[in-house]
Order: sequence, then structure tokens, then C-alpha cells
Amino acid sequence: MASENSQARLTISNDPAIITAIERFEVDESRKDDAIQLAVRYITGTWRQQEAFIGAALLRGRNHSGISCYAQWRRLTDAFSPDAPPPAWSLAAALAEFPTVESRIFSTDFIENLSDPTGTILSFEEAPHLHYGLFSVKPENQNKVMDLGRGNSGKLLGMPGLASINWHRSIDGRMINNFGTWQHFDGLQQMGQQKGFRLGTTDVYWHGWADWDNELFDLAAVITREGLSVPG
Repeated sequence: MASENSQARLTISNDPAIITAIERFEVDESRKDDAIQLAVRYITGTWRQQEAFIGAALLRGRNHSGISCYAQWRRLTDAFSPDAPPPAWSLAAALAEFPTVESRIFSTDFIENLSDPTGTILSFEEAPHLHYGLFSVKPENQNKVMDLGRGNSGKLLGMPGLASINWHRSIDGRMINNFGTWQHFDGLQQMGQQKGFRLGTTDVYWHGWADWDNELFDLAAVITREGLSVPG
């Protein structure tokens, strides 16, 4: 039996056998706890019953961000490679009262961190805070922006609080999610002062190739087949 508050953790890796589904939902601040509880109940009661389920992390947005689910599924056949999560892998039904902002399938392209470049641990102990660096791209430009990211993002390692940078490309070719894990966000202001990262100017390495947005989150729950970890 899966145990609650069991220090459950996920490993972000570029294993081709793992499919990553990322969904974002528009949720008012006053309803975020309700939405997270609904999602936890659905994941533990429904997703855990599916053979392909590996685990999921629920993220509570700061400020304008709602909530997000970062879920890992096992590819059961080589031919299975959808652009969007099939209904059985989506929280849309469980969170029907909250508008869906994004629902896409991603592959993990590359990982940069200060400990193990083959994987990033997603847990309350390792990194309780997270950010999405969201690059909206034309499909023909996705590879170019990924190459630019590979050449520039490593400069940020060592910023206060930043634990890892995990680059995901959407299967539909229209989105890149630079998923950062943080111990704290103290280094965010310093990041924006670096050459190639000066937001609000043309001195950003993706200038002319992508539109960029940023969302900040706090980890709200980690659910695996074996356990459930929540704050406190």
C-alpha cells in the first residue's frame, strides 16, 4: 500500500522510455488548495491504477500562475508518441471547473545541474521551488532555440538557490519548457543581470527566435506508485 507523506520523489531524466506530460490550469489564489486536493485524489485514486504511471508533481503557482502538474508515464510501445496527453493521462476531467492553459507531451532534451547530469531529483528536500521558462516557438525554430539554450543556460549554474536546469521540448514543436529547480529564489534578480538574460531588452539569447514567459511555483505534492509527499 502506498503511504502518505513518505518522502516520495521523482527523477527527471532524458530516458526515452519516459513520456512527460505537463498541464497548467488557471486557478484563482483562493481556490488553489481546493484544486490541489482534487488533483491529489484523482492521481492517487485513478492514475496509480494505470500500468504506465510513474509519478507526478503538483506545483502551486506564485502570483499570476495557477497550478501545474508535471507527470511521468512509461512508454509502453515505441509507436506511442502523442502530442497531447490522452484523456486517461489528463487532469482536465478532475479539474473541469478550472480552465486548461496548457496540456502537452514533452521529451526531456538535456539536463544541467551541479551534482548528477543524468538526472534531477524532484522532492521537497532537494528543491521545494521551481520555475518554468516557457519559450513559444514555431516548429521550424524549436531546434535552434534548444541549441541556443544548450549554449547559454549552463552559465547560470552557481546562481544562489538554483539546483538544476532541465530542458523539455514539446512533441508538437511549439513549446520549450526550461524547468528549473531551486532551493530558494534569491538568485532570480542576479540572473536577470547576466549578459543574454536581460529581460525587457533585446539582450536575451532567444531574441528573434521565440516568445518567452516565466512562471514561478512552490512544490505542493509528489505522488508516485509507492508514496505521497506533501508539505509538513
